[in-house]
Amino acid sequence: SWTKHIYSIEEIDVKIEDIKIDQKKKDFIWNMFSRQPCFVCPFRGRCNETNLDNFNPTVCRWLTNWILVSIRGEKYEINFAEEVDKSGNLIKK
Repeated sequence: SWTKHIYSIEEIDVKIEDIKIDQKKKDFIWNMFSRQPCFVCPFRGRCNETNLDNFNPTVCRWLTNWILVSIRGEKYEINFAEEVDKSGNLIKK
């Protein structure tokens, strides 16, 4: 399944800075990944390798944006209420 694959981005046109990690603080991993959209995504139950159009990590607009924003060292913000209609369906953008 796609969850067992790890993809590497070798080249991306973004300036990257090293982050100093204090390994004495055990929350450094959570701080790094806490804003990942998958943790709060209302569609995570539908996200899988058979749902190729919308809910799959290879085409997920939120995961892609989180990666790009995180690489720039910025704070990622997502408001899923603005991403779905009143019926809970994805708004196409």
